[in-house]
Amino acid sequence: MLTAILLCSALAGCLDALSGNDPPTAAMSVDPQGTVKAGDSLTFSAVGSSDPDGDSMTFTWTFGDGNTGTGLTISHSYAQPGEYIARLAVGDGSHEATASMTITVVDASAREPHAEITADRDDDCEGEEPPN
Repeated sequence: MLTAILLCSALAGCLDALSGNDPPTAAMSVDPQGTVKAGDSLTFSAVGSSDPDGDSMTFTWTFGDGNTGTGLTISHSYAQPGEYIARLAVGDGSHEATASMTITVVDASAREPHAEITADRDDDCEGEEPPN
């Protein structure tokens, strides 16, 4: 007769690795891109996010101005000019992945720069023909 003793101990943080549950990947985009005006509506999207195990995912947004939201896509507008860090957290019930981007907001009355350059055709160098 053979007697065996089985010793078990906790794996201290290694259980997730043994369970085969891989973390999700967070990917975010915003439309429109670039600098926006205060009050303009932006659409934030996590469509590029994925989970290699096919687990259902949750999407939590923080916009850097005290507002938050949830969902795969969400609209948000910034009331005041400034630079804001928008963050996305993607969870699958076991793991969480994050992504962030800087949003630059200018005053609602801001305009695109406009330059106008003119020259007098008669201000050419002496002895040269004016340009056509």
